[in-house]
Amino acid sequence: MADIITVETQVIPQSGARFAPTANAGEAITAGQVVYKKKLDGKWYLTAFNDPETSGQYALGISVDKAGIGQPLQVQIGGDLRFAPIVGTPPPPLFAAGSIYVVSDTGGFMVSYLEWTAKTALRYLSIVGYATTGTLNFNMDILKWTGVVIPSGAVTP
Repeated sequence: MADIITVETQVIPQSGARFAPTANAGEAITAGQVVYKKKLDGKWYLTAFNDPETSGQYALGISVDKAGIGQPLQVQIGGDLRFAPIVGTPPPPLFAAGSIYVVSDTGGFMVSYLEWTAKTALRYLSIVGYATTGTLNFNMDILKWTGVVIPSGAVTP
């Protein structure tokens, strides 16, 4: 399984969704990308599991719209969301029901935890959420930055 690429989709927050206070993007961000809020400047940036800059940051979420540098960005930080295709684009990826998804090494993407454990590089475990169905539904209620550093070649449970 490869990175879950959600950038050519509509991100549809579901009932009970929770959002971070609106803040500006520190780089170009597209709907569906996994982002973190940098403590230093309070702006949103793309995540990557091998980037120590993202470890331990106080806010992690999924962008529900797009923004250029310095533009306001709405970010969902909890609850359910749904990824829906944009007319004229391929359908978004299917999640595996019950699978946990974590920050990928590709900026702004997520990957299944099983795929993450196969990586051999130094990495930081940051859980984004889990798939609630085998289709396009995703839950972010276990969203958290662990800040745990996993050394190269280490096996995780």
